[in-house]
Amino acid sequence: MRLGTPIFVRLPDLKEMELILEADAWIVLDHNRGEVPVLAWVDFRPTSQRGLHEPVDCTLHYYHFMASGIRAKVLDCMAAGLEEALRKRKW
Repeated sequence: MRLGTPIFVRLPDLKEMELILEADAWIVLDHNRGEVPVLAWVDFRPTSQRGLHEPVDCTLHYYHFMASGIRAKVLDCMAAGLEEALRKRKW
């Protein structure tokens, strides 16, 4: 929320792919294939009693046969990218 949206996260080990974080969706795009989606988290359903450290239910869409294999790597890159962005802004 502090960084605003959309947030673009590089995925260094995933050739030409990029994660775009928006308020209502997180989407991995493949720039080698005309920016088609590969993976998307949508339909976030946070509960009013949820803490910041707790998971949020959502729907996960796989648009490519390899999408399930990169999901964990994408989340690791997202965490690292957001930490770096916050550190640069001294938050």
